[in-house]
Formats: sequence, C-alpha cells, structure tokens
Amino acid sequence: MQMKQVNISYAPIEDRLLLRISTTDEAELRLWITRAVAIKMMPDLLNAEKQLLVPAVQHIANPAVRGTVEQFYAEEARNQNDFSSQFTGKASSFPLGEQPVLVSRLDITVHTEDASLAFTLVNNRLMTISFNIQILTGVNRLLRNVVDGANWHVGIETIKHPLIQMPESETWH
Repeated sequence: MQMKQVNISYAPIEDRLLLRISTTDEAELRLWITRAVAIKMMPDLLNAEKQLLVPAVQHIANPAVRGTVEQFYAEEARNQNDFSSQFTGKASSFPLGEQPVLVSRLDITVHTEDASLAFTLVNNRLMTISFNIQILTGVNRLLRNVVDGANWHVGIETIKHPLIQMPESETWH
C-alpha cells in the first residue's frame, strides 16, 4: 500500500481534524485528530522534518548559514507537493472502516530516509505510516493551515506554554 494523497480538514461540529490518506490501490484511511493530539503533533512533525534535513546541512559549521540552508531544503521539499489538486476521495476500500477512527496518541520515529508516524487508535489498534521528507513537509504545511483556520489559537508559542496555568497556591474544586 503506497500513499497517493493526504487531506486534512476541520470538522467544526466535531471540533476535530479529519485526516484522510488515499493509497495507490484505491484504499482510504480516515482518522480523527483531536486538538490535544494536534498540539502534540505539530512540534513533533517539525522536529522530525528538521532531523530528516540534518544530513543535507550537517557539514555546515556556521549555525546561521546552516539554518538558512535548512530552510531552503525544507521549502524545496514543500514546493514539490501539489497543493492545487483536489483530494479525489475515490476509494474502493476502507481498511479502518468508512467512519473515521479517533487517534488517541501519536508517536514519531525518525529514520535515515523517512519518519514513521505510529497512530494509536481508540479501538486499541496501531497504524504506522512512513513519510519521506517531501510528504512530511506537505503534511506540516497542511496541518498548520487547517489548525490556523480552525481558530484553535495553536501556534508554536501556545505549544511551548501550557494553555492554562494555575497558580500553585490555588485549589480548584
């Protein structure tokens, strides 16, 4: 099963993201991504993207130059994605079922050539998909755009700081 297209959309009634992955053999995987999983997913995906770009820039000693070259490679990978084509949605099979399955956890492992995304589903199943740098940068861009459009107010600054900070001296009941 080889990946053909990835689509991420916001479902306002469910207040979740719908991740749809179509394959070359006309199968479609449908996953619900909650806000909590998306918040964890965003920095992990960016970190995986940077780790995959390391071999291309590791020989550059100057950190400023290395960062610039890293951004160039990431942009080049992003530009290889086709964001203008509509998601076809012509599936003949749904390995996880026609209804989206809720993702309860996401773990990312970076390898030499790609990153494996292990989705833990609420039905106690584990689904692992490998993304190369091109697909990973595309998913990063899609995810950022959809999260911004969902008005979840999730950005890097939100991820670095908890959404709610309670003083240690207060107790809430």
